[in-house]
Amino acid sequence: ILPVLIMAMLVIILFLGILGGIAGDDAQKKASLDGMPSWVTYDLVLSCLKAHEEYGYPPSALLGQMMIENGTSDSGSDLGRLYHNYGGVKYAGYDYGGLITGSVKMLTTEYSASGSAYKTYADFAVFKDDDSYMKYRCEHLYKQSNYTRVANYQKAIDTNNSELFLRALGEGGYY
Repeated sequence: ILPVLIMAMLVIILFLGILGGIAGDDAQKKASLDGMPSWVTYDLVLSCLKAHEEYGYPPSALLGQMMIENGTSDSGSDLGRLYHNYGGVKYAGYDYGGLITGSVKMLTTEYSASGSAYKTYADFAVFKDDDSYMKYRCEHLYKQSNYTRVANYQKAIDTNNSELFLRALGEGGYY
């Protein structure tokens, strides 16, 4: 079911990119996001498109991954909605040039090496805004060797192939 969900999101995002590019006022911007969870804002979609232009990452994969992390309900997660942290990024004590403004302690579900789920509190990064989250993701997370050494990672970027990009992230340890 996950591959079908991802593919459906990819198609929706492609249309959002087209609609978002021609939307001029707030009403048009809101209308262009009809059918998406309410936490997916016009500015968030623009952040994905900017990340594609600057770094080459497939925008639909960026948003699709955030939907996996935040859910497809209208409310999404508090971490994403309130703190612009759409990927569960833990706070490491650095501000990364002002991208991160602090931390928030929240209850989360983690998994042991054996795969058992357990609840614990963790410090998560608070991002200045959606662009800051996307810049951090592109400049720091996606450049980690566990992803970049995957054979199809660069090919996915070069061909703007969202499915291959998400598969490469999985092969690099995401999921």
